[in-house]
Amino acid sequence: MNSETKQANSYLGTPIIHQRSKRRSRKPNEDDGFAKAAATTAAPVKKKKWGDMSVMEKAVELYMGEKRVLFWLNKFAYASIFIFIGRWILFRFVGPSLNLYQLDSPPLSPDSMFKGSY
Repeated sequence: MNSETKQANSYLGTPIIHQRSKRRSRKPNEDDGFAKAAATTAAPVKKKKWGDMSVMEKAVELYMGEKRVLFWLNKFAYASIFIFIGRWILFRFVGPSLNLYQLDSPPLSPDSMFKGSY
């Protein structure tokens, strides 16, 4: 380092520190802590039979079980998006093109859609 850099660094109040980077490569180890924890927590969970459950357990199972109410509601909501989009396309484009009915106004041309308002 030259004297100008030392003076600039001392003027700015920053100490001059040179640290060597010691980078170690980590080799994968089979007895890693995560692997041990995953192996010990992988105990099979036994489900109760429907007849052995209390009323509260049955209600929780119906609401949050594997094929639960929330699962089916989510599936229905996802499917209904496509149903409504499909119906709109049929109503807006297919019906008028087959002369089943006529809309109040024809579809806008791309020139009129992208034309500025001024």
